[in-house]
Amino acid sequence: MVEALSTNPETPALPLVSVVLPAYNAADTLPAALQSLLDQQPAASAPLPDFEVVVVDDGSTDDTRQVLRHWGSARLLGHRLRSLHLPHGGIVAALNAGLVAARGAYLARMDADDAAHPQRLALQAAHLFDNPALTFPPPAWLLAATGSRRTALRTLWTGRTAF
Repeated sequence: MVEALSTNPETPALPLVSVVLPAYNAADTLPAALQSLLDQQPAASAPLPDFEVVVVDDGSTDDTRQVLRHWGSARLLGHRLRSLHLPHGGIVAALNAGLVAARGAYLARMDADDAAHPQRLALQAAHLFDNPALTFPPPAWLLAATGSRRTALRTLWTGRTAF
């Protein structure tokens, strides 16, 4: 059974970027990964986009849930952190669940044992804006079949139209 996505009730408007981060028994490495996202900053020619972090706990048996509860506090990631707790199903199931839960127009992928460059999100978002040919739109037939760009992108990712 999938547990409800936890969010802060003061969640602002939809973010531009969703960082999808699967985690399995990641209590030891997740704090550094989340700190690197908390430390995101604008670049010289690129503002920091509004972003959320969707952590999918893939049935961890360690203290991953407690780490997420701590990092979801207002003084840390607060409204930016959304966590989803699933029974263990593996990384593909966790990524698919994170993709479905993501609200941003752009997706960034990160693992629980990664650290993001301090300007990663600013530089990547700016690069996509400056190079619109890099944002691969879904084919028109897929848009027509699914009814929305978001569903079409999810369909391209998962191969399914129903979630």
